[in-house]
Amino acid sequence: MSQSAALFHIREEQASPFSILTRRERDVLAYVTRGTPNKVIAAELGVSQRTVEAHRARIFEKMHVRNAVELTHRYLYWQLAADETLGIEAQSPRLAG
Repeated sequence: MSQSAALFHIREEQASPFSILTRRERDVLAYVTRGTPNKVIAAELGVSQRTVEAHRARIFEKMHVRNAVELTHRYLYWQLAADETLGIEAQSPRLAG
């Protein structure tokens, strides 16, 4: 499991709008928010591309979003809000120079 997926699964225990998703939908969500194509998600999860498309459609419906960009925005917004609640400061990348 990737670091971002692991972070999502840790935070899913908190009250979140994503808690209504099934475990598999949350797995697909982790890939979608990274911009991974359906074909790659299907190969990684060992399911058909059509199954991934069905999961995405249910995720979009449950989250009341129309596309992956809106979904990613909602996920990142919630993640930042959760960080603030937990007192975690956002770390900005340092510029070499």
